[in-house]
Amino acid sequence: MYILTHSADLYIDNFEGKVTAGSETKPLTNTQILYRGSVLRNTPSIRGLVIFTGEETKIRMNANKRPRIKAPALQSAVNKVVVLIVFFVLFLTVYHTVAYVLWRDGTERKSWYLAHATVGYFPIFTSFLIMFNTLIPLSLYVSLEIIKVGQMLLFGDIDMYDEKTDTPMEAHTSTINEELGQVSYIFTDKTGTLTDNSMIFRKISIAGYAWLHDLDMQKDEEKVHLWHKRRHKDKGKKKAHKTNTRKSVDVLRATIPQKDKTGIQITTQPIDGPDIDAAHPRRSSVWRSTARPEKAQPQLTTINLINYLQTHPHTLYARKARTFLLALSLCHTCLPELDVNGEIVYQAASPDEIALVVAAKELGYIVVDRTMNQVTIKTFPAGLDEAPQIELYDVLDVIEFSSKRKRMSIILRYPDSKICILSKGADSTMIELLRKSELALAKMREVEKRERERKSLDAQEYIRRSMHRPSMQAAARRSLAAGRTSIDSGFRRRGTVDHTSSSNMYSPVSAVDNYNRFSIAIGEATTPLERDTSDDVIDDMVAANDSLVFERCFQHVQDFATEGLRTLLYGYKYLDEQEYASWKTIYTEATTSLVDRQIKIEAAAELIEGQFELAGATAIEDKLQDVCVSLIS
Repeated sequence: MYILTHSADLYIDNFEGKVTAGSETKPLTNTQILYRGSVLRNTPSIRGLVIFTGEETKIRMNANKRPRIKAPALQSAVNKVVVLIVFFVLFLTVYHTVAYVLWRDGTERKSWYLAHATVGYFPIFTSFLIMFNTLIPLSLYVSLEIIKVGQMLLFGDIDMYDEKTDTPMEAHTSTINEELGQVSYIFTDKTGTLTDNSMIFRKISIAGYAWLHDLDMQKDEEKVHLWHKRRHKDKGKKKAHKTNTRKSVDVLRATIPQKDKTGIQITTQPIDGPDIDAAHPRRSSVWRSTARPEKAQPQLTTINLINYLQTHPHTLYARKARTFLLALSLCHTCLPELDVNGEIVYQAASPDEIALVVAAKELGYIVVDRTMNQVTIKTFPAGLDEAPQIELYDVLDVIEFSSKRKRMSIILRYPDSKICILSKGADSTMIELLRKSELALAKMREVEKRERERKSLDAQEYIRRSMHRPSMQAAARRSLAAGRTSIDSGFRRRGTVDHTSSSNMYSPVSAVDNYNRFSIAIGEATTPLERDTSDDVIDDMVAANDSLVFERCFQHVQDFATEGLRTLLYGYKYLDEQEYASWKTIYTEATTSLVDRQIKIEAAAELIEGQFELAGATAIEDKLQDVCVSLIS
């Protein structure tokens, strides 16, 4: 066995090499390399081989770099002033030295009491320099440092304390304190700077239907509901109140998913029963988007989806939904672990992937184990009352995400020996890789055209309503969030524009004309849907119509994006043995190359990533911090 790697460099995010044992060659990447300070998980023991030591290690080579020191703008200005004063002092010293020489020639030589008292040029220059050095404000630096020490009193500011994490303000450096008071503009792309960086799976689109995932909201609502029940106890009818409270708890248990030992949340009985409808009818979800809080949300939730899959397991839509949920639980690189309570938690490099896998777990597809070559999935196809089903999927290859490809793919062998490639990525990339890409691109352009028309109408309506306001200055002082609310609420009051756009959102299909008026797919319900059943809404004719599925799915993605959610498209394709074997040879050569490895890997990936079937779309919420909206506005 021998190992061939590139020469030592300081790039920690890249490692290229290969190991050869006999006739088999395997690539070496960052996945197989442990740097100093790395944490090894889910592995009881390993055998390692030291490649670089001493000053050739990446850590040491990066440690030799001179770090950049942060300096405030005020310090730069003070330095310039001090340098200017130094030059002025030197000018004064030279000027007075020359003046002394002239005075000595004209006066000192004629004075008898100064005979033999001549002083040299250098002592005179030094004397004047010492005399004028008080003009240099060396104490200014000391004063600035004392002020910064005094700013330590701000550490006790209650407004800079986070109650949720019990974290007070902590200053890691005092060199740029004065910069905090000089911030005039904030430019952001909604990254972790302004968000909680806590990813929550919120919505999915499967075969033309959108579903809201609000289990976290429903659990909070259950707690509040029970708390109010306890507060408003009737003293005169104590027994009757206890009975009613018990009934309300039973109703909530029927509508809120139950949790088993593995942490799965799933309904144990149909949600559309008569008792549930009578006691706890469906209502619009309590979740609201931070970008468009006035927007109505889909009446169908993932609880309805789980119930539909249990009661209609053999429909076309159910098969497509299970394919999507399986892709959600397999297309990732997360590692499952057991916490101290015995529940499954996940570790991953990206919080987005954790949110996706946790959502799959809550929807009944649990990743219970993962090794380098195998993923174990536990499902409950018949409900929690029946025995779970354990399935093993062999991981053949993983094509990692890159900024150029904007997608990641995984190739697996299913328990029935079929080979399938699952891929997820940005909609702009995945649409071009679909089997019917031309139709998908045409539908995407239609959706984008409608979106532009909607924004144009919104802008025109906002200008029209602003012109009738008594003061434009008063309108300008309103917050951005209030401005967005006024735009959409104005259209809803008009009624005709919003309702017409909803009814024309999809191509007409006779079987679904009855529910088009509710605009379930885009969540713009003009009339609340009081029924809790999903049987009358789901139609296999929609799932079988690729054109309609594309149109609805891409409209969902547009709506998800306008609500500030992060969207992904999922695709899948089955491969035959010969196709995979021929591609595997090309991919192995690319992964073991030491020259332009990434370029060759991307070229090999393009050979197999294509002709996908659309599985669905996901939307993840990365909420703004609590005070961000008011702060920016």
